[in-house]
Amino acid sequence: MLTMFKKKPVGQMARLKVLLTKPDGTTAAEIARYLPTTSPHSKMARLEREHMWTVLRKDNGNGTKQYFGKPPKK
Repeated sequence: MLTMFKKKPVGQMARLKVLLTKPDGTTAAEIARYLPTTSPHSKMARLEREHMWTVLRKDNGNGTKQYFGKPPKK
């Protein structure tokens, strides 16, 4: 199931961080598939709130959205 990862990240937040930092971003469906979770948007909100990440949303025009993440500045 997690074939996109070379080394499986431990924990849902670690996997979410990997997905959001991909150059082409990720979709809510990909997040739900690889975490596994039924609420990908709440996971992104938790990442923003507890881990101080910035999550950007881009509308693709076909009803789907791409999400991109930026880690906090140190």
